[in-house]
Amino acid sequence: RACLTILKSLGVTKDYTSIHLDDVFFLQEKETGSSVTLPQNIVAKKGYNEIIFYQGAKEKSPLRDRQIPFQKGCYVWGRYEIIIQDEEIIDAEKVLRLDIEKLPESAVIRCRKTGDTFEKFSGGSKTLKKYFIDRKIPQEIRDELPVLATDDGKVYAVFGVEISDKVKITADSKQALYLALKYRNEGEK
Repeated sequence: RACLTILKSLGVTKDYTSIHLDDVFFLQEKETGSSVTLPQNIVAKKGYNEIIFYQGAKEKSPLRDRQIPFQKGCYVWGRYEIIIQDEEIIDAEKVLRLDIEKLPESAVIRCRKTGDTFEKFSGGSKTLKKYFIDRKIPQEIRDELPVLATDDGKVYAVFGVEISDKVKITADSKQALYLALKYRNEGEK
């Protein structure tokens, strides 16, 4: 039933069979990265601890080259809505809080790029790719997940995941900014 619900939410209302549903069910027993192609180019893939459904055979995400100057407001970012404001954000699953004075003025919202580095909140720097792998963020969403970064490849926040140690709130912080990432409602463009 869960598989049918997901397929219908992705627009697949016909052309599937019980064989498709069985194939998805048996993905649970396969190794991470195994996948099944379903009708209308939907792919079900075994993640680290879940089955991920997505539209298959995408060329290049239209978000790859998009950049937005970092400022307060709400922005549509593919399947997500980015919210940046001065007050606590109540209706989001994961809200990040950072010290606005520690953030470089050149910071922008963009997708990850090769060579990006991230200094985790608890300290320790690593490439963003390695960080995503360690956090078990599914490969299918890594290219669309918005980050707050500068052109030199320093990432200060991964929206919906974590902020960098470089912008954390301390006793000396004067102004906090709240960042959230929400899935957009179906039907919104």
